[in-house]
Amino acid sequence: MLATARDDEGVLMNQLVKLFGGLAGIPLVFLGIGVQRAWAALLFDSNIFATSSVEAYVAGMACTVIVNFLLAAFAPRLCPLYRRSWLVGAVAGFACLGSAFIAVDTLLVGAGSLSFVGTMMAMTATGASMLLWCEFFGSLNVTRVALFYSAALVLGELLTFLLSSMTAERLWPLMIAMPLFNVVWAWDSCTRSSHESGSRIDAPLFGDGKSGRVTYPVKLVVLMAVVSFAESFYFVSEDPSSVFALLCSVALPCLIVLAVLSGSTRFRVDRVYRVVVPLVIVAMITLMPGLGVHSGLSAGLFSAGDIGFAIVVMIVFSGISYRYGLSAVRLNGIERGVRYTAYIIGWLLGELMLPALTDDQVFGLRVALSVVSVALFVVLFMSNSDMFARWGVQVVRSSDEAGAPAVRIDYDDQTLRALACESLAKEFGLTAREQEIALLLAQKKTNLQIEKHLVIAQGTLKAHVSHIYTKLDVHSRNEFYAALEAAEHRLAE
Repeated sequence: MLATARDDEGVLMNQLVKLFGGLAGIPLVFLGIGVQRAWAALLFDSNIFATSSVEAYVAGMACTVIVNFLLAAFAPRLCPLYRRSWLVGAVAGFACLGSAFIAVDTLLVGAGSLSFVGTMMAMTATGASMLLWCEFFGSLNVTRVALFYSAALVLGELLTFLLSSMTAERLWPLMIAMPLFNVVWAWDSCTRSSHESGSRIDAPLFGDGKSGRVTYPVKLVVLMAVVSFAESFYFVSEDPSSVFALLCSVALPCLIVLAVLSGSTRFRVDRVYRVVVPLVIVAMITLMPGLGVHSGLSAGLFSAGDIGFAIVVMIVFSGISYRYGLSAVRLNGIERGVRYTAYIIGWLLGELMLPALTDDQVFGLRVALSVVSVALFVVLFMSNSDMFARWGVQVVRSSDEAGAPAVRIDYDDQTLRALACESLAKEFGLTAREQEIALLLAQKKTNLQIEKHLVIAQGTLKAHVSHIYTKLDVHSRNEFYAALEAAEHRLAE
């Protein structure tokens, strides 16, 4: 018994050492997006900076909408964004100056006008810096996106919780410094990724359209817009200093980080769906009036669902960019522009329409919105049940009939390999994890590189590769490449 207990203790210690080593191996700059989240949450908190207002925040949202749509429209000329030094400098300058305006207004002036202008400047910078981060995540495979983005969210929530009890007098220097760190770390992350073999940041964004095109994933944008609309229409708010709110926010990201770093064969990124979907549905239901759910509980559940869905969106959009070679700036710029537009519309309707309605009418409207939101989640997620789902993306050759408006691309070698892997996965029944590994094999990565990308042990990789070979009826990498080349030829015909 004593020996067994010691063995179990040794296994546990080994797992803890492995988890700690995995966390320590994540470059701090990769977590900078968490710093941005904390900065935005604190800067626009009226309990800290008293001159901040909802109206100013919504006006800032409008600026974010504009900058996202503009950068998406001019992506072919501007991307990669991190190489535009004037753009990176402008983003950092706007963010720091906007923070300074809000701090000065709160501590010295108190008129509110400086905060209004500062909020618009800061939100403009936020929209652009988020697209810098999207460039970085769009160059990674889905497992690394899940790990780095989830870890960054945990960092952001912890920073918000720890700093939310500080006063504006003590916090204002951090508010000016944090966005500078965020932009510099975003630039550094993109630079590191571009130096890595197989990075897509510096790949051609769009071809001449002669080879083919890819339609935009509208379904996912609709779902994210529904979440934003409901959040602003219901005006869901929570106390950032609440321990319960913190636990709700970090629970799912922590689970994802631990699952990835553990190297468990049972973990698959696409299983995040199974947690996020019920969570968001339950959160939407708790917001329905008349259920008697405590406002703090419903806000906490909604925050957990919102963060979980944000992880799903980042993984899916980054996966689409990584697989098909599409511009992450265009994909995410359109999605974020639509999402924040929905937020503004929801807030305007809540402010202008609800006061003019009777209690019964408000009750019916809120119930109808909740029912529609839940129905959309159920229907759309059931038809896109894993992380490699296309969410309405269609790859069409130019010789095919023209369909919906599409983003045109060239079938470069890496994109064609991704399409071939997708074809083989569908034909031979590869799992999502096996498809991810097949894509890394197709990119001619070594076993050591694949293990690093997926954060798994050597034996685990060998088992996955063996399953892939068995399903495809091949016995070596050369035979795998031959099967892949045959699939590429079929796609090119």
